[in-house]
Amino acid sequence: MEKNHKLALIVAYYLSRFYVDEKDRMPLENIEIFTGITRAFDEIGKRLNVKPKTIKNMRDHFDPLHGHRKGWHQDTLGPSKLEVYEKFKDLSEEALVEIVRDIIYVNGSKDEIKKNIDIYTESIDTYDDDGHKPKKGFGTRGITGKKAEEIFLKKYNAGEIIGTYFPIIDCRDNGCGYDFEVAVKPKIVFEVKGLAGSKGGVSFTDKEWSVAKKLKDNYNLVLVSNVNDEPYIRIINDPYKHLTAKKRVTKTVAISWSIKDV
Repeated sequence: MEKNHKLALIVAYYLSRFYVDEKDRMPLENIEIFTGITRAFDEIGKRLNVKPKTIKNMRDHFDPLHGHRKGWHQDTLGPSKLEVYEKFKDLSEEALVEIVRDIIYVNGSKDEIKKNIDIYTESIDTYDDDGHKPKKGFGTRGITGKKAEEIFLKKYNAGEIIGTYFPIIDCRDNGCGYDFEVAVKPKIVFEVKGLAGSKGGVSFTDKEWSVAKKLKDNYNLVLVSNVNDEPYIRIINDPYKHLTAKKRVTKTVAISWSIKDV
């Protein structure tokens, strides 16, 4: 499968998943296309050098997965489409928007985003849909240091975290987008990040960043500085609002959001 058709598959998946009907054009506007869906196929096709009808057909193949339209309900997804679905289905809308903006060159010049484009296309089956190839793994994983988490937990249980008086629940193995939750309503959660020195950068998985956006004031970033010397804890409430993150793409197309300095 040619590179431009692989990219078209990703865009088609995005359109199938998020564009419901003309009543809400935000999914199109988020990728800076300000027309209806028919003209959108034309515009995307022009940018990717793929026939608009091909992009529409790709979108239709994904439709039964999302229930917005009937789509190709009697058809089965070939290996390439299945791989796109498996690799991108757990990403947030915000992350997929950024990926599509890269693909159709909204985020910058072709040279600036070439590295990301190569990652997107390498992640998709290199054979056509009638071929066979083992699938690569895909996922996101936390990068929080075990030591920082234990430092925070110890200080919390000792009553040294100001304003916390309720039992804490360990959620590190739940994949819920944060490390700890306080047993109150509405829930208060903590995501712990460790720094070797007094300051530095941290990364959020796409799941963590999405949950931070959703929970707002109830989401707390716990920064444990100098984890190997004299640990110092700083808590940033509502990090999605108060910190500026930049999308980073890894070779497994696992989106994380990097904050340069905190």
